[in-house]
Amino acid sequence: MVDQAARAVTVFYLDERWTDHLAVLQEVRDGIYLRALARQRPSEEFRRIALREFPGFFDTVERDAAAFFAGLAPDDVGRPLEDLGLVRPSSTWTYMITDNPFGDSGDRVARKYGQRWRSTVLGIE
Repeated sequence: MVDQAARAVTVFYLDERWTDHLAVLQEVRDGIYLRALARQRPSEEFRRIALREFPGFFDTVERDAAAFFAGLAPDDVGRPLEDLGLVRPSSTWTYMITDNPFGDSGDRVARKYGQRWRSTVLGIE
């Protein structure tokens, strides 16, 4: 019974920390396309930032789970997590890297020449 309780508490804190980590990555993702304007590769910059944010993840999970267990009374070990104040999230996060909306530098040059062609030769735009 203690093994099941330890596993459940650890999974709870894994879920909680993962949700926090994904929230940070979402904030990074919201502005990562601006890296293209600085002539950086957004996907590489995103990866670099994500790797910088991840160290200590499991240490935090272990510390939080151990602190929670330290505060439990012996009678609390068999109780459901919700009764102990650990309510699991009702939804999950997914994350997907999207393409750079501005394109790479070659795409921007091609677009510029395409606009010039349409305006001078075809007389549109």
